Amino acid sequence: MHVNYSLLLGSLLAMLIFSSCKEKCSENNPPGTQQGFGCGNFILYDEFGNNDSVYIWVTADRNKLALTRNWRQYDLTDTSLFRSGIYRYNTNMTPFCTDIVNVSNVLLHQWAPVSGKLYLSVPADRSSCDEIYFMNATIEDAVFRDSAGNEIIVDRKDWKNVRAGFTIP
Repeated sequence: MHVNYSLLLGSLLAMLIFSSCKEKCSENNPPGTQQGFGCGNFILYDEFGNNDSVYIWVTADRNKLALTRNWRQYDLTDTSLFRSGIYRYNTNMTPFCTDIVNVSNVLLHQWAPVSGKLYLSVPADRSSCDEIYFMNATIEDAVFRDSAGNEIIVDRKDWKNVRAGFTIP
């Protein structure tokens, strides 16, 4: 077997040169612990109440909101900016932010917001490495109603330091 050492040495030298040109960076992790779950641009969700198949969630296009580290207040019912709800499923497997599709996961009941405030901030923005950023959100003084008129009152629900900006392929 004939080995071309010049070609091998040249390849190794090129890999060394180009690998040293990579920008050194790290994710902008906010201080504190994560409370809640999320992904995308953006969706935030969490289990709601004492039932592990009920979720409260809010989603929006971050680019339309010009979010910063400073908290901004919104009307939770503004459907031009947000979608939100409380959903009950037949299983405890969340349909949000997952690459595992559970075909037996059926939406059984839903409540939509009819009043309430939504506060949003970005405690740590995108880094130069990737599109990951972190969201804070609070739903406050909210009423969610189903199609039969039954209401769920949410005094306060917080999401803290939730990773967003990534999508599940």
